[in-house]
This record gives sequence, C-alpha cells and structure tokens, in this order.
Amino acid sequence: MEKKEEKSILAKTIRSESFVEKIILLFATAIISGFLIPYVTNEIQRTRLKNEIILQAQSKLLDDASKTLITYETLLADISWFKTSVAYDTARHQKAFEKYSEDAVSLLSQWRVESLKARNLTSPKISADLDSFQMKMFRLQDTPMNQLHKNNGSVTEWEKQHIINIKMLTEANSLVIQLAKDMNITKNSIE
Repeated sequence: MEKKEEKSILAKTIRSESFVEKIILLFATAIISGFLIPYVTNEIQRTRLKNEIILQAQSKLLDDASKTLITYETLLADISWFKTSVAYDTARHQKAFEKYSEDAVSLLSQWRVESLKARNLTSPKISADLDSFQMKMFRLQDTPMNQLHKNNGSVTEWEKQHIINIKMLTEANSLVIQLAKDMNITKNSIE
C-alpha cells in the first residue's frame, strides 16, 4: 500500500502545475546558460576587440598626421626664416628649400593617405578640416613660396611669408589637437 501511495504522490507531483513550471524553468535556464550566455559573452568580446582595433588605428592616425603636418609646416617655416632680416642666410635658405623640395612629395602623399583614413576614423568635420588645410597650405604657402624663390623675393616679402608660415604652423598644431579630441585620445579622456 505504501508503494501505491508513493506512486500516487509521484503522479500527482508530476501532473501538478508547479512541477511543470519548475521543469520549464529548468529547461529555460539550461538553454539560456548553454546558448545565450556564451553568445552574449562572444558579442561582448567581439565588440571589445573591434573597439581596440579602432583605437589602435586612431592612435596611429594621430601619430602619423601629427608627424606629417608638423614636419611639413616646419620645413616651410625654415625656408622663409632664413630670408628674414633676423636670420638672413642665403645658403641655409637654399638648403631648406631643397630639403622641402625633396620631402614635399612624400609628405603630401602621406597627408593624403591620412586624410583618407580620417574619413573612416574621425568625424566628417575633422576629415574635411584636414583636406581644407592642405588646400590652404598650397594657396598660402607652397605656391607663393615657390614664386618668391623663383623671383628672388625681397626680405620684406619673405618676412610677410614667414608670418603666414608661423600662423599656419600654429594652425597645424591646433588641427592635431582637434584630431586627438575628436578621437577622444587625450590625457583627460584617459583619466
């Protein structure tokens, strides 16, 4: 008789709503822990990896663009500096002009590549600013300086050009700072 009662209790328990709910919860938990948790974990890891890759690319862009822009602008400032009344030195001016002439093509190529990368790694504004700064450099520096050099410009003309070159160097520095801020690669963003 005890066995019959045990079977009857077991049968009642199996048929009860709470038992069915508990079994459903048990299967749901197994499914969630077996499939959903690993999926979510993988998605989190994939997102972290993607963010790390983007951050590395942005850091490289910042390093490369900084080097290219500041080098380019410094080369231009050197040319005009040695034709000012303060530092007048024709031989060093010629040497600076030749150095610029040698390096300009590769620096411009790098600048263009960095501008293309910026389209994917920065805001549209910063990307456009990099492009427009290059056009401004041609208009205010490269073309006028080649003309001054070709026409053997006066000290006064070179001094005016040097003022423009220093302003452009300052603007290049600001552009690099804006690039870092745009990509959130600053000392303040790390803290």
